[in-house]
Amino acid sequence: STPQGYANPAWAKAGKKLRIWADEFARTKQREKVREEAQRVDIVEMNEVAFSDLLSEAFSGNITESRVLFVFFFCSDLAIRALKQKLSDLFSRLLNWSMQFISNKVSQWVQQHGGWVS
Repeated sequence: STPQGYANPAWAKAGKKLRIWADEFARTKQREKVREEAQRVDIVEMNEVAFSDLLSEAFSGNITESRVLFVFFFCSDLAIRALKQKLSDLFSRLLNWSMQFISNKVSQWVQQHGGWVS
C-alpha cells in the first residue's frame, strides 16, 4: 500500500520499497562486509578518478538491485569515515562524487529497467 500524506504516491511507494530493501540489507553479513571494505579504502589518497574506478568495477558486468544498495551503503560509509576523521573537505568531495556516480550510472540503469516503481 502507498504511504499516506505524500504528494506523489508513486514516489512514496518507491521510497517504501527502498527502505524495506535497505532494512533487510542492514541485517545481513554482506552489510558488515561492505562496512569493512569501506574501512580498508585509503580515503586520504582518494581522488575522483580512483573513486569512480572503484565503483565502476563494482558494477562491471551487470548492475543489480544488490549492487545499487552496495553503492549507497559504501558511499555513506566512506563519507562517515571522512566526517569522523574531521576531513570535511574530503567529505564534501565524496558526497559530490557519489552523487555524480549515482546520477550518471545508477539512475541511468534504474530508468532503463522501468524506474524505482516498476
